[in-house]
Amino acid sequence: MLNIGDSYNNNGLNGDAMLYRSWNRVDFFIFTEDNLLSHSITKLLIDIKEKADFCSVDINIIETRKVSDIVLSMLNKHSPSIIIIDFDTVFFAEKIRVYERFNAVHGCFKTIVLCNEKEYSNFNALYGALFDKVLRKKDVVASYYSSLISELNSLLYSQSLNNYGGEGESYKHRFFTLTPREGVILRRIMSGMSNAQIANELYISIKTVSTHRSNIYDKLNVKTVGELYNLLIRESLIDSNVINLSLQQV
Repeated sequence: MLNIGDSYNNNGLNGDAMLYRSWNRVDFFIFTEDNLLSHSITKLLIDIKEKADFCSVDINIIETRKVSDIVLSMLNKHSPSIIIIDFDTVFFAEKIRVYERFNAVHGCFKTIVLCNEKEYSNFNALYGALFDKVLRKKDVVASYYSSLISELNSLLYSQSLNNYGGEGESYKHRFFTLTPREGVILRRIMSGMSNAQIANELYISIKTVSTHRSNIYDKLNVKTVGELYNLLIRESLIDSNVINLSLQQV
């Protein structure tokens, strides 16, 4: 059994890197209106606590239906947290706001999103760029075991507390500086539509589209549509197989 401060030799790391347990408490928030799902995840977490090497860790399980409760708890307790979010509980328009509210806490936390099959197929790449883990709700809850273990380990062991939030987070912050309207414009740019086509579809002027496009470029720190596509491909938000066709249509 590992106690706080004990070294942990992780065979998955390159070389002889040694990690150290930085925390002895983790809060698990289960955000869903599905009582059966919540109960099943709770049982799985208890099983992890008992069977895996986390006996010395205080795993606190909190079931809630309010994002505000999670945010307030994170602000008050300052404990590392893993937030499991049932996206069937959240209206699509509110999902960005949910991310923004969690991210505004600037705490040490991981997010695991549960999606229905249709949403997973359509938005897996997008959610994967914004949240730490995306899982299918149709999968048996027991199959979440390895994902929960992975996220728990990543919180408990770190070479430095300052390691949380690196370069991967910087893009997420920039992406969410986009306004809802800019997000609509961006999706159409990604599909290869010209300013005129976007203006015609959204019933706005070409000048307005051009202004939105300029704002998007500024916020994402790109200067051309090519740089924009490269950024989105790098972050797995679009498939590189469609880029040539899209660029030809611009």
